[in-house]
This record gives sequence, structure tokens and C-alpha cells, in this order.
Amino acid sequence: MLTSNPDDALFPWPLPVDYSKQSFEVPGTRRPGQTGHYRNSAHPDLITTSLPGVPYTTIPEILDYARAHYPDDYRLFGHLPVLQPATHDTPSIYASAYSWITYAEGNALRQQLGAGVDRLYEEGLLGSNPEGLQTVGIWSINRPEWQIVDYALLSYSRVSVSLYDTLGRDACEYIINHAGIQLAFTTAAHIRDLLALAGPEGSGRCLSLKVVVSLDELEPVAWGMFESWGREKGVKVMLLSEVYKLGKDHPRPMRYPTPSTVAIISYTSGTTGNPKGVVLTHANLALSVYSHCLGPFMKNSNNAAMFSFLPLAHIYGRVHEQIAITMGMAIGYSTGDVLRLLEDMRLCEPQCFIAVPRVLNRIYNAVNPVLKGGLKGAMVQHAISVKLQKLHTTGQVKHAVWDRLVFNKLRALLGGKIEVITSGAAPISGEVLDWFKVVFGVEMVQGYGMTENCGTACHNFTSDPLPGGTVGGPSPANEIKLIDVPQMGYLTDVPEPRGELLMRGPNCFREYYKDPESTKATVDDEGWLHSGDVAIIDKYGRLSIIDRVKNIMKLSQGEYVALERVESAYSTIPLISQVWVYGEGTQDYVVAVVVPDPVLFAPFASKVLSKPVSEKDRAAMDDASGDERVVDALLGLMIREAKKEGLKGFEIVKRIHISLEPFTIDNGILTATLKLKRREAYKRYRKEIDALYALGSPKPREEDKARL
Repeated sequence: MLTSNPDDALFPWPLPVDYSKQSFEVPGTRRPGQTGHYRNSAHPDLITTSLPGVPYTTIPEILDYARAHYPDDYRLFGHLPVLQPATHDTPSIYASAYSWITYAEGNALRQQLGAGVDRLYEEGLLGSNPEGLQTVGIWSINRPEWQIVDYALLSYSRVSVSLYDTLGRDACEYIINHAGIQLAFTTAAHIRDLLALAGPEGSGRCLSLKVVVSLDELEPVAWGMFESWGREKGVKVMLLSEVYKLGKDHPRPMRYPTPSTVAIISYTSGTTGNPKGVVLTHANLALSVYSHCLGPFMKNSNNAAMFSFLPLAHIYGRVHEQIAITMGMAIGYSTGDVLRLLEDMRLCEPQCFIAVPRVLNRIYNAVNPVLKGGLKGAMVQHAISVKLQKLHTTGQVKHAVWDRLVFNKLRALLGGKIEVITSGAAPISGEVLDWFKVVFGVEMVQGYGMTENCGTACHNFTSDPLPGGTVGGPSPANEIKLIDVPQMGYLTDVPEPRGELLMRGPNCFREYYKDPESTKATVDDEGWLHSGDVAIIDKYGRLSIIDRVKNIMKLSQGEYVALERVESAYSTIPLISQVWVYGEGTQDYVVAVVVPDPVLFAPFASKVLSKPVSEKDRAAMDDASGDERVVDALLGLMIREAKKEGLKGFEIVKRIHISLEPFTIDNGILTATLKLKRREAYKRYRKEIDALYALGSPKPREEDKARL
């Protein structure tokens, strides 16, 4: 999948990679209170639609590019067929091998389905929304049909709008109305939700919705019920197979968009208020995809597989699947069952895995303790030490001896063929990244982006021998700069400048849909996108995200606390599954609600209390979580970790409440992209927070007083 020979690379860097200077400051661009403009040192020119060598400028052309460069019988999309559906008592039973469609079949399906949708508009069942866009919704988990529908829409110049499967009905109702969606593709599980929202004037909440298409075949009884209910609501309910037939009976050539045509409206699940619709053009997306493909990726992937489980409705997963298609890879979809994640990967045998820190930290916390203790543990730790030294000297992640003796067995956990893992959407420690590199023998590519720049702002160079933990230099699709945040003490006129991260380039969005105020607050008059994130640029030209401008609070003594940074400091404690840090402006310290991992919390509490506590005994677990001795022991563990992570005294959590209820999307504390809703968390835990502060300022404690 990767090559060290530029002649074998798909799109090689135009200049040699210099790890000591991964970005450069454009001369003459520095101003007071901000850095100059930084660009990628291996690709100094920003990628544009007119730049020579750019292989595509719209999303439909990406599939065309792949078909022109790779065999048509290469696998494209795959899934594990359901052999026996789930019941109230038993989970679904899946096949033991993936079922695939080829690139040729995928191309034929997008044409046929796109022509069928075109016919629905031609028959007058559907039309444009008030803003003149033909917006179409997709409400589904990841599956081959998701991508086929998306390609079918974009290949006929329609606008694709994702309805997050985890957003819930209220947010989906808002998006349908806001985007003026008339046609929605969905799974059988959500037909009921959509019909409940639809209806004629005066009876429904989503008056624009006219046609609902089921991605699943339906039992005759269910099909008849939905069809009848749809007629009452004035909504036509169809099967996907019916739309395919329409396209087969009424074929027509694809109607490709221009680079400036709107491709998608991607709604971000905000931590407050309604989701905002990020308008992205084909050029925004296509140039972002191309920028990720630059570097050491081989001209022919030999149809290696990428494992897909991150929501396609999220820009991170969506862009990376287009990268995979550019490289002629096969995309194997997860079943969607988190308990089957490693089993799905074993069957998929991917070479590439698109991940987020939450998943990677769970793997690290589960596997790393097993590699310690005894003679075998000592050998493994020595092997890790040897590979880390080699990594930081040469950038290489393989070791002929230790991989054969130790690490190849661990690679089998991820399918046995894994070569590249990407991490994004949230910070992750450099220690964990380097651990994955040496234990699994993989390239770890950490990046940074947001929906507003197609998930593309910065990413690491592969084979970087320097310690991990950064998000690398700027993408060739944009330039970046930092501006002072004086109220937080972040200034740019220092050797390693710190400040709010701004980006500008052809990958950046042009507006929030029908929201000029939010657009103006996010994009300034010079076209710079203000991220709200605080970054530092190190001496090698690499960025690290260190803070968040918005999530700061001022303590009574005048000190500012960056809440996300504090929470991140506790993220590598295996015992802690989730943590929410809170501060009152009238107090001089911060407190936290901690959700422990129940499997690890039970033995921890047993040791502290000197009596057995079972994770299956909810009453005993509840008693332990409220026991002052257990609370004190866990707080002591957190204090030691905070000092290890370099938190200042006023940043360290001084009191905690232990909750056995996880933060979830269902209880409203997490967004659909698993970000913390601080306002909702405060509403839920206000009583507990007030009780912690009612105890008064804690007395100073020495680290060695904390009990284990």
C-alpha cells in the first residue's frame, strides 16, 4: 500500500519530504498579532482545479478515474450478509465471508439508480426546494447502498444530505425542513419515523417530504402497512428495487456537475442549538480527496481492503472512502454492531483502518496491560523498547525479529494485514500513537480537520521518525495561520507560536446553508476559516491542537481553564471511560463527573474496600461508586496522571462524582459525533455538582496520600 520509491507512487510529492521542516512560513505574510501563512513544504503551491496534474474536480469523476486505472472486476463495496435476523432474545447471525460488488457493477448501479431518481423528478413527483436545489436525504448506517445512492445523486447533479443514523428523529425533522428534502432513502427501521413526520398541510411536521425509498426489501405485511400509511400522509413509499427498475426502463446519460456545483449539505451536530448545514461543492470535496492521496501511496493497491465503520454521514469517513476509491481499494462495511468490531475486521482483513481516538484508546487500554508482567511481559516490553528506538531513529515500524516472535500474533486482532491506521476527529496522545506503530507494525497517520474544510486541514507525513502526538503540517489544499488569543495567554510572537488556528483554501466551505450570521462569524472578510481551536507550531513545522477557544472558563482567582485540555489529560487512564470537567466562576477549582469502565472499576473498588465487588451486582457497584474511600482513591489516581501530563495546580480536578451511567446520544449528553454537550451535562448533573462545591475548598493533599 505504501512505497518509498517516488516512481511507484500514485501521486508523489513534488518536492522531497524534509521531516525537519514540514511546513514553511510564506515570506511577507506576517502581521502583528498573528503568524505568517504556513504551507506544506513538500507541496508549496495550493491545489486548485486549474493546477496541472489534478486528476478530478468532481466526486463522480473519482469513480471514473478508478475505473480507468484499475481492473473493472476489482472489489468495490462489501458487506456481511445477515443469515438470521435478530430477535428479542438473540443477536443477528452473519455470514462468515464478505459479499462484494465490483467497480463495474457499482458504476452500472449508480447510473441505473440515478436514472430512476431522474424519472421521479420527470414525472412531477419531486421538484427543487425554494432555494433551487434538488436535495435528497440518506438516513442509514454504513452499507454499500449508502455509497451507491450518494454516487447516483451526485452523478446527476443533485445534492446529497446526510441524516445521521444517530441524530434522532428531532434533529432529522429539523434537517428535512431546513434543507427542503422531498426524497429520502432510508432503512426499514426508519420508514416509520419518516412517515410519522410527514403529512399534508396541518397534519405533519415535514411538509416537503414526498417520497420515501426503503433500502431494504420488506415483508409483504410490512410493505402493505407502510404503503397504506404513506397514502394517508401523501407520501409515496417505494422499494429501492422499484427505483432501479425505473432507471432500467428509462435510461439516460449521467448529468455531471461542475466543480462549483453544490455536492452536499453536511449538517454538523452542534453541542448547542440546531445543527448547522455546511455547504460543500464538488471542488471542495474532490480537491480534499486528492490532497490526501499525495505521498507514498502505491499506484496499484492490488485491491487491498479498507474497513469502514465510522458514519458516512460524518465528513471524516466520507472523504476517506473517496480516497480509497481513488486508490482502487475495496471498502468492507462493518455490521454496525460495536461488539463485533474486531470480528468484522478479522473477516474483512483490511490493510487500512479509519479510526477515532475513542476506539484506539479502548484497544490500547485493553491490550497494553496484557503485555506486561512475568517473563513474557518482560520480553514484550523489551521488544517494544527496541522498536520504539528504531522508530524514533529511522521512522520504520517493522522489525524482522520481534515482529515474527511477538507482534504478528497481535496484528491478527485487526485482520492480520493492517498497514495504515488513521486517527482524527479528536486528540490522541503521542504515546498511544507510537504504541500502535510498534505493536501492530502500522503507519499511524493523525490528521486534523472539520466539516467546514472537508475534514482536511493538516496531517502527518508517513514514516516521520519524530515523536508522535502532532497533526503534522498543513494539507496542500489549504494554508494556515495562528492569531493571538491574549485572554488565554496564547501569543504568536514566540519561537513556537500558539494561537487560534485559521485556514484558507479551495477545500474550505463557502457558507452555512441559510445562515448568514453563523457564516460571517466563522469566515472573515479575507476568506479565513476560524476553527475555534488553539494550536502550536513546533520547530519542525508541525501543528498540535492544544486547546479550544470556546470551552474555557475563568476561575475566581482569575486563572483560565481549558476544559477540553483537562479532560484530555485523563483520557489514557484505563479505569476512566468518560469524564466531564466543570468549573464555576465563583470557585477557585474545577470538579468532574467521572464514568468508570465497569469491568475495571469492580476490581478497583474491591481492592480499595477489601471486599469483593462484582460488575454484575448493580447495587454493590452503586454503593462502591458513592463510597468516600473509592472516590478518594480514584481522585488520587487522577491527580497523579494530571501531574504527569503537566497540568497546572488550578487545572487539576479537586473533587469528583462517580457515575455509572455512561454519557450517550440517547440520554442527550453526547452529540451524534460523540462530542460532549456541556449544557446538557450540567442540567443532568447540576445537583451533584452543587453538592461537590458545597463541601468547600479541598485541603491540599500530597500525591503519596492517595490510596490505591
